[in-house]
Amino acid sequence: MLCSWQLTKLIFSLAIIVCLLCQPVLSNIDNIVNAMYRTKSTDEEVKSLHIPEEYMCDACTGIAYSVGQIFTRIEKKYTKSKLTESVLLDKIETLCENETHWHDYMLKEIEGVKRFTGPGTDTEEDWGLVMDGDFWPYRMMNLCMHLVGQTDSVELYNSFKNGQLKEMLCVRGEKQYCKQRKKISDEL
Repeated sequence: MLCSWQLTKLIFSLAIIVCLLCQPVLSNIDNIVNAMYRTKSTDEEVKSLHIPEEYMCDACTGIAYSVGQIFTRIEKKYTKSKLTESVLLDKIETLCENETHWHDYMLKEIEGVKRFTGPGTDTEEDWGLVMDGDFWPYRMMNLCMHLVGQTDSVELYNSFKNGQLKEMLCVRGEKQYCKQRKKISDEL
């Protein structure tokens, strides 16, 4: 009879063998996936823990939309006297830390161009080939915490009430992720 440490060692050894046997298959997955799309995935899109710069405006827009949805739900649940800064902060942090919420955000190839998409983004309803990935929910969680962490929750809520939440987070915010896109759309 095997004792627990021997069983653990056996399972660990089997796991290593399976990994070694699967290595040729796993190394070809990128090639298989890239063959499906007109544009190839970059290392930053596939392996980085951060959202690539070219997708930051769309990602910020998705976060502003999600925060706005939370504020809408809060308004229905709390009266003005019970709506405190701690309630706002708690709900925002809960949103940002909710990994499953961010699974709807990913890359989508639309007419040969990769765009970041998800609820609240410009490309949410566009047809395209979805380029799902394991890191996108974590990237969105990190960006959400960064964006809301640099702004007072009451200030965020007031911007929402004034219809300026996206403007505050994504255009006038610290990094101004959508400032360039706003200039382009203003010129059109």
